[in-house]
Amino acid sequence: MPSRLHAEPWFLVMRDNIKDRVGAAYRVVQQSGKARLDVRFADGIRKSGTQPIPWDQEYSREIEDAAVAIAGHVQNGRTLREAIIEVASTQLSLRVDASTATLVMQAWQSFGDAKRKDGEIEKNTWDEEYANTERVLVKVAGSNDTNQLLTLLGRHWPPGSRSRQQAVQHVAAMLRWATDPATGPALDPERWYAPPKGGVSRWIGGKSAELHAKTAEPTVPLLDDEILSLLAALPVNHHHPRDREAARRWQFAFQLMACYGLRPVEVNHVVARGAHMWCTWVKKAGGGTTKPRRLYPLHRKWAEEWDLVERVRRGDPLPRPPKSRGIDQPMRQYLERRSVWATMAPAGARLRVSGMDTATEVTFSTASVIASWPPRWGTQQKSTARLMPCGSRSRASRMRWLSPSFVCLASLDGPCGICRFST
Repeated sequence: MPSRLHAEPWFLVMRDNIKDRVGAAYRVVQQSGKARLDVRFADGIRKSGTQPIPWDQEYSREIEDAAVAIAGHVQNGRTLREAIIEVASTQLSLRVDASTATLVMQAWQSFGDAKRKDGEIEKNTWDEEYANTERVLVKVAGSNDTNQLLTLLGRHWPPGSRSRQQAVQHVAAMLRWATDPATGPALDPERWYAPPKGGVSRWIGGKSAELHAKTAEPTVPLLDDEILSLLAALPVNHHHPRDREAARRWQFAFQLMACYGLRPVEVNHVVARGAHMWCTWVKKAGGGTTKPRRLYPLHRKWAEEWDLVERVRRGDPLPRPPKSRGIDQPMRQYLERRSVWATMAPAGARLRVSGMDTATEVTFSTASVIASWPPRWGTQQKSTARLMPCGSRSRASRMRWLSPSFVCLASLDGPCGICRFST
């Protein structure tokens, strides 16, 4: 019998289910490609018998149900051999033409097609974020029910991790769609329970102490002087035309990010409307769709000195994102080739540069200097959301790295560039 450390996930689920249903005296193991049932009786004697069921994940539910049925016959006085024969002839379920795995994957593809067609999920989001889920889903799609499917799916990532959370949420959304009568349904609602939104925490699990410590580690911000030093060190006057052009594009991108707190994916979606700047980037995912928003300069002096509105209006070139994606990866590569960026690491200012977390938002954003300013409003983290007209708590939670105190800038010059509060 394989140890838990080396056993396949589907076997662990099946073994635990059998133990819950009939007790620890009944165990199943693999022998010659078939399922073998081992029973420990009350007098200490052990007996075993082979079930005529292939030892395969696709047949795990049949193995489990047969073990439970055999246990019932044994408890009613049958011998183990008699119980196995009885169950084999009367209770083993018939196989359907299309396997469970095929049906689940067909539902997954139909779900993706429908969501992309309706505009609820962008194609690049499906091809990247949902593709990560699909790579694991195809391995566990032969599960017997929702509990087993999400349990096996989640075991491929650490409990409480962002990757595990996204994968479970993706598949749960698919199950809700696939069992909805309005869609066909693609899967049998009586077999596949559709977890409601917010009802998947049992499969996501809680973070371990190690993961919690890792994800809670604060991001070190860049301050004004460091941002200016980085911009000044870019080779915008390099003798080689290609290097010179690249430096000017990146300098413009960094200036926009520093002044407006943009993420890399948003840089190529900035437009000037009148005297104001707007970000037209729209993220479409299973959880909803974002809307274009007006941008407020976090550093008005820089916005004027760098003439950002006019440069956006006339279409000054920016780094080109690969295949409609953001520039986070090219930006990482460009920065790592700059000696000035490397010198910031010993001082603790080297940051993660990734479009998937808040680090990019602070990398070149003057919002980071708030951490070193004396409080003016004395607003604590817990009340940050109250200053936001939209009441967005997600925005407040993303600013927790700023400082123990949040400083509203409305008293300095017009509306606050972060919470939009205006005096």
